[in-house]
This record gives sequence, structure tokens and C-alpha cells, in this order.
Amino acid sequence: MTQRLSHDELWSEIEIALEQVFRKEPLEQTIYSKTYSNVYDFCTSAETGDSQAELYSRCKTFLKYHIELIKKECEARKGEDLLTFFTDQYDLFKCCAKVMDGLFAYLNRHWIKRQIQENQGEEKGIFTVDKLALNTWKELLLEGLHEKIVAAVVELSGQNQEDYVSTHPLLKKVDDCFVELELKEIAAEISSESEEKIKDQSEEF
Repeated sequence: MTQRLSHDELWSEIEIALEQVFRKEPLEQTIYSKTYSNVYDFCTSAETGDSQAELYSRCKTFLKYHIELIKKECEARKGEDLLTFFTDQYDLFKCCAKVMDGLFAYLNRHWIKRQIQENQGEEKGIFTVDKLALNTWKELLLEGLHEKIVAAVVELSGQNQEDYVSTHPLLKKVDDCFVELELKEIAAEISSESEEKIKDQSEEF
């Protein structure tokens, strides 16, 4: 009989696959299937009282680490360079989160679903893995950098006497990101401040 791996051993293999995903490298089908099986083995292990809760916690820690790396890159940039990097990374992150969600389908279907149905999980910060990824992005990156991003949007939109937030492709992507992540108040702030700057510039002329 094959000896089951410990949680640390299983997570080590899972993490290697996740690192590959978040480096934007495609997973071979054999690695994808093996990782899916490792997630199942972790969830059904009797090593701790609640293996699935432990796995969820490890997922969250993994996501936080990678988002912090992106945040540091954002903090070193400004203006249009910041907005381009931010929107490109957001698009890539969403793709990675989708793959991660598939790998953790068993966790989604069982423990997470049960937490949401029985214990109002979303009110306690428990979400499906794809939503967990986007919420963690929102909490760690957007809510920490939104003032810098808003300033960059306002600066770029003020370079033309038009409604650049809705017509400039880059600014439209930023605005869509805030709306998609249910940060409509920040999207409204961007629109308001951009309109004010354009108005001020018009009055100067």
C-alpha cells in the first residue's frame, strides 16, 4: 500500500505547480492532473481536524505573497508606466486565478461550498478560490495603491480636452478593473477628478 504524503509534502508539490502557473508558464496535463489529485489527497487527509480549512489558509498565504510582489513593482512606478503595468498584471493575474480555481475544484465543491451555505462563509471572508484571489488582490493591492493609481489616471486624462476615462483604451481598462472588483466608489472618484482637471484646464484656455 502506498504511503500517503503528509500535508507539508503535498503542499510542497502543489506549490511547485502554482508557482509555475503564476510565472505564466503552461502546465502539462500530467502535472495538472497530479496537482488536482494532491489537492484531493490534502482535503481528505485525516492528519488534522480540518484539512480543508488548512488548505484554504495556505492558498490565501500563497496569494498574498504573490500579490505583494506585484504591489512592490507598482510602488516603484508612476504615471502611464504604472497604469500599463497594473492593467497588464491584473489581466495575467485573472488568468492565473482561473487555473488555480480549477486545480482546487474539490475544495470549492465541498468545504468552501459548505461554509458559504451553512456558515455565511462570504461574510466571514471565505470564497471560492477564484474569488478569493480577486478579493485578496483588491484588499492588498488596489485599496493600498488606489490613490496613486487615481493620480496617474487624472494626470493622463488631463493631457487631452476630452473625456479620456471613457475613450482612452488604457484608462478604460483601469476603470473597468475597479468596476469589476466592485470598487465603484473609486471608479467614480477617478471620473470626478478627471472631469475636474479637464474643466480647470479648459478654463485656463
